[in-house]
Amino acid sequence: MRRGTTIVDGALAGIAGAGCMTVLRMAARRWGLIDVTPPQATKGWLTGASPRHDDSAAHHLLEAAVHLAVSATGGAVYGTRVSPGERPAVGGGILFGLAVWATAFGVIAPALGIARAPWRGTWKQSAVNVTAHLLYGVSLAVVTGELGHRAARPGASLRALRARVG
Repeated sequence: MRRGTTIVDGALAGIAGAGCMTVLRMAARRWGLIDVTPPQATKGWLTGASPRHDDSAAHHLLEAAVHLAVSATGGAVYGTRVSPGERPAVGGGILFGLAVWATAFGVIAPALGIARAPWRGTWKQSAVNVTAHLLYGVSLAVVTGELGHRAARPGASLRALRARVG
């Protein structure tokens, strides 16, 4: 297993993490904790369209593509920090997820006018975004570790692996 493999595993973990974040944010929107998800706000910033009023399939696709690209890139960066075959500690993934949140919401999004800084938004918005990034970090550690662990065991018999499906 080589470094390139851990980077790809990290990117795949980032995509999985993005999916987890999306479910959490959609639930938060349904429950009235947030009005707009960060991918919707980013899409609105990119296109100049109101993130609340465009429900077309093309706009949903753009939101998803932006979020997946950003999450995969973050995951690839995380993958550079994982040793081949290692199962990284979940705590390290959580810290990485919090660092991504601090950078994205404390610096980049406010500077670009995509979102307010956490100290200017509501506590509910901050709680949803911090929780989403904690989940992202857990996803990075778990998925990167499991993909890498599986790749590090190429001699495991197919029969033994099938017996452990679940």
